[in-house]
Parts: sequence; structure tokens; C-alpha cells
Amino acid sequence: MNTALVLAQNTPAPAAAPHAAPPPMSPMGMGMSDEWWSGIDDALHMFMRDLGDVLAAAPAIPREAVKALHSALMMDGDPSRAFLAAMGAILAAVVLLLGFRFLTRSMRHHGLETASCQGGATQLLGWDIADRLVVIIALVLLGRIAIENWGNDAGFTKVILRGLVVWYGLMLFPRILMRPGAPRFRILPVAPAAARPLYHLFGLVFALGVLGPTLLPLLVHNGMDHLAARCLGLVFVTALTISALIAVRTLARSLIEPVQATGRDIVSGLASFAVLAVGLTWAWSIVVGQFNIFWALLNSVGILATLITIDVLLGLTTTEERRQRACLFRGVYRFAATIVAALWIGHTWFASTGALPWPEWRSVSLAIMSGGATLFIGFLIWQITNFWAQSALGMNRIIDPTQVDDDEMLEPASRLATFFPMARVLIGMTILLIAGMVALSNLGVNVAPLLAGAGVFGLAISFGSQSLIKDILSGVFFMADDAFRVGEYIDTGRLKGTVEQISLRSLRLRHQNGQVHTIPYGQLQSITNFSRDWATMKFTLRIDPSSDLEQVRKVVKKVGLAMMEDPELGKELLQPVKLQGVQEIQDNALVIRIKFTARPNKPTWVQREALKRIILAFRENGIKFAANAVTIAGGTQGSFSPEMAAAASAVTTSPGARFPTAAQ
Repeated sequence: MNTALVLAQNTPAPAAAPHAAPPPMSPMGMGMSDEWWSGIDDALHMFMRDLGDVLAAAPAIPREAVKALHSALMMDGDPSRAFLAAMGAILAAVVLLLGFRFLTRSMRHHGLETASCQGGATQLLGWDIADRLVVIIALVLLGRIAIENWGNDAGFTKVILRGLVVWYGLMLFPRILMRPGAPRFRILPVAPAAARPLYHLFGLVFALGVLGPTLLPLLVHNGMDHLAARCLGLVFVTALTISALIAVRTLARSLIEPVQATGRDIVSGLASFAVLAVGLTWAWSIVVGQFNIFWALLNSVGILATLITIDVLLGLTTTEERRQRACLFRGVYRFAATIVAALWIGHTWFASTGALPWPEWRSVSLAIMSGGATLFIGFLIWQITNFWAQSALGMNRIIDPTQVDDDEMLEPASRLATFFPMARVLIGMTILLIAGMVALSNLGVNVAPLLAGAGVFGLAISFGSQSLIKDILSGVFFMADDAFRVGEYIDTGRLKGTVEQISLRSLRLRHQNGQVHTIPYGQLQSITNFSRDWATMKFTLRIDPSSDLEQVRKVVKKVGLAMMEDPELGKELLQPVKLQGVQEIQDNALVIRIKFTARPNKPTWVQREALKRIILAFRENGIKFAANAVTIAGGTQGSFSPEMAAAASAVTTSPGARFPTAAQ
């Protein structure tokens, strides 16, 4: 029934105005508000009137349904033969499906035991789609062969076979989500004992949802009264809505960890609201006889459900490498799915319902496609750049000094990995601005005023943030000079520590005691880098004055050569450990200096290993270290006099003193 025609027929002619018409009001005035509310009131009045007529036709449903059903069966010729042909086609399709599953049983389960969650779910999804293709092809081919009047859309058997195909196709969604026979690849976290009952419950809901739209047009086409058909449709909608509410609430109660009680309530509420919205819209469409809004809503729900299911499948991953790759694919898919969903839903609501003329919708859709394609290309470039930075440059590396030895320096990052965090912000802003401007231009927006306004705004910002610009430019020059990298130990004059993070305007240092220093680049004057290229370590030893210096040199050289040949120490040493000579002569010791050149990562560890080996080598070759004891010799050769013995017994040395002191 045409709503506009009914409204036109029931609206009285306007009476002549006694006074001149008031001036037109603004779009936000009371005039438009009254017109809007008047339209709603008229629509509700028409709905209540039509609803009364529809409900009044309830007693005629059995008679009209039997009459239309008999007419539909007669369309196929002999009813018994058509019924047997339909049942034969269904049984043959079931046999073909079982045979196909039996022949592919080994391939279906091949590798599922060791497959990842995403890989196994994708593999099972592919076989489920193959099963449905087998059933669809079998039913269509067998129906054409077995049913004589296959081309007649008013025939009962063809409509029933078509509804069966639609129902089996829709059952793909609950099978993917609940996986009754494969809990490891289940998307929804439902209890194991509730998976199969839920699957059967949703099968009943989908059967009711397919039976109504399949059977009612058939009955109407075969002569059933329209009001009785609408009343029967309300019965189907009521039964479907009640069963769907029971199904979604049962599903919400069956959810297990990690979904908490609050999450179950939210899922139940949102799902119940969606079911009620679809049910009420369907009931409204049946009563008024217009289904454009209902089909638009149903198509929108189906589109969103399909896209969300694919997104969840892309997120089923376990390993870190696959998780990074899945994040890339998932981000690109979400962006593309958003554009596709906007076009599809827009076509459903505006073009299909006639709300927007086709030429206008075509121009709008082309603008959305060109603008969306531009944004998608920019987003794809950004995602690929970010993925490359994380995988190849180690951008996601987290420096944890507690996991490293106290004397071991962290392995510094490369120059590109250090510079890229700053460059990534600039690249992202550039891609966003270019893609945004091109997309707006494709949508028909004049970007010249935007560019002019952005220029004025940027000039004002530059005058008000000179310190920020100084920090950014200083950081760019520091990066260009390669003054420091992530993981290197530096000294800025006032503060020192390991470079932990580099941003657009500041540097973050981690002190060896755990403190974190954040320093803007503009405050950095000079930088001393302790982790670049190589490090020369020098240390001294005190040996006995009577030691043979040539023997000491040979022993130290032998130790240095042995360290160079060591598999671990040789990788760190650039020049071997060697004796430089005597640095100082003391009263009771010779101070010798030893040096070596190593990589800057583990110089202290190399020094400890060198000291350990030198001590062992000196002990094996009879080289003694200096002692603090002082020997006092007599004035003449022979025995001491009593006075000298008394003086010698009174001599003491203080710890660390160079010269002895005599007790008074």
C-alpha cells in the first residue's frame, strides 16, 4: 500500500486563510517542527488503522493459506510427483554432501593438530564454503532435472528448495562462531557444553527467518488475501523475535573467560536491542506494506556481521611475528572495510530505497570511491612503513638495563633505527595532509581556503612556539651529525645515561642507577659518547721491585695473545692486552701500566678477564706483586746490637702509608 497515496486521500483540503500568510520561518523555526510532528502523527495514525485491519483478518488465515497452498502445488503439475521430486533432490544433495565430506576427510583434518588458531580456522572455513557450494549446485541441477515446471516462480517445490539453500548458507555464520566439533578454532568464547545446543538454537532461528520471507510471497502470488498474509507475517515475526531473543540471551549467559559479567550484560543488551529493532521494523513493514527500510536495515546488519567476522578471523594469531603481520593486514582490512561498508550501506539506504535519485547517488558514490581510494593508498603506505620499521629496524625494541650485566653496555641501535622515530612523525603528518587534501578535493571541497588558513595558522604557531621549533631543529641537526643512537651511553655535561628513547623534541636518558632524564634538544650543548667505535682501557699493577721487567712483558704479551684467540674475548678485542712500561717507581713497588683496545659494548668485562688471567700467569711464572712490608737493614753485616734490635721491634707501618713511622 502506498503511504503517500493514503496520506493524500485522508488529508482534508486546507481552508482559506482569513489573514495573510506569515513570513517564512527559518529551517529551525516552529513551522518545520510542526510539519515534522504532523507527519509522524499521520504515519502513526495510518499504522494503527492498518494494524487493526490486519488483525481483523486473522480468522481467515487457515482458509486463505490452504487455498493458496493448493494453488501453488497445482502449479507444479501433479502435487505428489512434485513433492517426491523435491524430496528426491534434497536426499540426493545430502548424499552428495556426505560423499564429498567422506572423500575429503583426510584433507579436511590434515595439519589441524599443529596448525595455528588462525590457520586452522581459515582451513575449516574454506571447507565449510566448499560444502555449501556442493549443496547449492546439487539442489539447482537436480531441481531443474526433477521438476518439470522449474522456471515458474509460483511453484511450491522451487521456492522450498530456494529457501533451503538460503538457510544452509546462513548457517555458515553460527558454524564459524561456535565450531561445535573444533573448540580450539572457536571464535566466540562459549562454554564447551553450550556450543552445540546454541548452534541448533540458531539453526531454528534462521529457519524461522527464512520460512516467512520464502513462504509468504508464494502464498500471496497464488491468491492469498493480502490482509491475511500480513497477519500471518506478524505471527512469523513474533515467533522469530521471541526465539532470537532467547538465542542471544542464552549465548550471552554461555560466554566464558575472558568475558566478565559486565561484558555479558553488555552483549546481551546490545544483541537484544538489535533483535527488537529488526523485529519491530519488519512488523512495521508488513503492516504498511513497504519493505524498503526493513531490507536496508537487514542488509546493513548482514554487512556489518560479515566484516566483523572476517576481522576476528584475521586477529586469530599466536606468535609474535605473525601477530605483527596480522596487525598490518588487520589495519589495512579495517580501513578498506570501512570504505566498502560506507558505500554498500549508503547504496542500500539511499539508492535502493529511492531516498536519493540514482544520478545523484552515482556522483556521490564516485566521489566517495575516489576520496576513499586516496586515503586508503596513504594509509597503506603508512602501515607498510611502520611495519618495516618494527620488523627490520627493531623499532619495537624495549631496552631493559636490568636484564644486562652491570658492566655490560647495551647493543646500540643503527643510525636509521635511531633517526626513524623522529622521521616517522614527519612522514605520518605529510601523508595525512597530502591524502586528506587530495581526498577533500575529490569530494568536491575547495581546499584553497583551507591551505590559506593553514598557512596563517602555521605562521602564528611558529611565532608563539620558538622554543619548540628550536628543540625540533636542534634534534634534526643532532640526528644529521649522528651524535648518539638508541642504546648508547652519553654524557651531556650535566646529565649522563643510556639513550632510551628519541622523540621529536626531546631525548630520554636512563641513568645507571635507574633515574630517567628527559632533555629537550635545545638544551644540549656538547655530547660525549662512550659507546662509539672503540674504547681503550688502561689500568696499573704494583709488582715487586725485584721482578724482571722483560719477563713481565713476555707474560703479559702471552696473556694478550691467548685472549685474542679466545672465541668470546676475541670478538670484543680490537688490540691485544700489552705492557706499556713502568709508570712509577715507589719505595716498595714498581707500578706498571697495561692497556688494550676493545669494542665499546663490554670493556669492563674484558678488563676483569684480563686481570684474572694476568694474576694466574704471574703466579705460574713466579712474578710477585708488591707488598706493604718494609725491611730495615743493619749498618754492618752480621748480628744486630741490642739497641738496634729494640728500635727495629718498635717500627710500625700504617695501612696505605708510604714510609714507616717509629714509635716514640
